[in-house]
Amino acid sequence: MKEKLAHKLELASFVLYMYVLFKIVLFKFNPISPGYLWAELLRSVRNPQDVSWRVHAGNLVPFEEISRTVHVMTPHGFVNVVGNVAIFLPFGVFLGLLSRNGISLFGALICSFGLSFCFESAQAVFAIGRFDVDDMILNSAGGLLGCIGYRLLAANPFRGRTNREQGGRTRAPYDTARPTPDRAANGTGDSQPIAAALTGAAQGRLFAAEARDAHT
Repeated sequence: MKEKLAHKLELASFVLYMYVLFKIVLFKFNPISPGYLWAELLRSVRNPQDVSWRVHAGNLVPFEEISRTVHVMTPHGFVNVVGNVAIFLPFGVFLGLLSRNGISLFGALICSFGLSFCFESAQAVFAIGRFDVDDMILNSAGGLLGCIGYRLLAANPFRGRTNREQGGRTRAPYDTARPTPDRAANGTGDSQPIAAALTGAAQGRLFAAEARDAHT
């Protein structure tokens, strides 16, 4: 029951995150207007050359905008680079969290790149942004880092070590007080003092019998 509830909460959180992601990437915090989007979609279908022009008017050279931002660092450029990475960090975490059989780092990279490509293409189709291949690179890096972070948190070696230490302390009295069947069968554990007591009693009776015979 708790696992199902936790899974539903994870799905709800993912849906909320995707809504926020669409709101930030596509609409830049502006109100979402279905009427405007529908009109732009029809216009792009009738004039596909406009979409091609918007794509070519953007940045198609990998790392061009990133290198320019690094060489001439401004607050706006810094926020743009770091923000494009940070905004996809939760996506990588959700990929690791929601995938039943687990997802490889390469798979997380491909999924992040694919989602970012859809965003950039949508900006060109709906005329609501600028197509930028560097944004896809930064978004993909953010998704990959998010998946790596999830794996590190899921592994949590410190928690495992603590559990083993606690388990060792709690099992110690049980091991000494109540031996396992294997230990009893091998003559270890509590069977050793019992066997010693029986042997001592038998030797005592033997010595007593010999003493009586010698006296008589």
